[in-house]
Amino acid sequence: MFIDNIINRKGKINMALDFSDLNGEAKKGKVDYMKLANGDNTFRIVGGILPGYSYWVKNSAGKDMPFECLQFDRNTERFNSALPDPVAEAGLTDAQGKPLRCSWAYRCQVINRATGKLEVLQLKKGMLQDLISLAKRKGINVTDYETGCDIVVTREKTGPKAFNVKYTVDPFCLEPTPLSDADRELIEDLKPMDELFPLETVEEQRARLEKHLNYTPDADDEKTKEDISDLS
Repeated sequence: MFIDNIINRKGKINMALDFSDLNGEAKKGKVDYMKLANGDNTFRIVGGILPGYSYWVKNSAGKDMPFECLQFDRNTERFNSALPDPVAEAGLTDAQGKPLRCSWAYRCQVINRATGKLEVLQLKKGMLQDLISLAKRKGINVTDYETGCDIVVTREKTGPKAFNVKYTVDPFCLEPTPLSDADRELIEDLKPMDELFPLETVEEQRARLEKHLNYTPDADDEKTKEDISDLS
């Protein structure tokens, strides 16, 4: 990248991009997601786990988009009905005409052993609860860089429908193993999850919700970075 350093009259340096390097707008960070495939999936959780509940809102064009429930406190893992909830306030309903409900949506960063990359994993509720139970029994913190461990989860289809899926944590994988030098280099610039996924303000969510509900194929298409292909 070509950068011109221009010293102004006050002695400060102004940074200027060469025209060929301009993007013309704020760049959006790309997040890679790990998709749990059928069979064994091996990964190492690094950093913290971000609690959350999200609404999936479908607009008239059939486009789904997640909206985090702002009444859920990420720090205490509790709901506070005294807080504003733009999605609930909008009076949205599901396919059965019932009030739209938010669903469990915990996330974390992992080293995906299949790709060797740092990726975000949308955790499955039962899988995480089983992992917590097993880790407590073994007396280990699976996210610790020195005494944590790789995790092996088996994904198995149990029926024809999308939700007919079973996730099993291999209890024998929970053996303390320090991160390798390559792992540590990979996560050298690891961002906290709440920085990677900052919580919207009420005003920001209301504006995004309104734009999503009024979406038309000719409008600017702000596609979600969430991987919705494997929600089961």
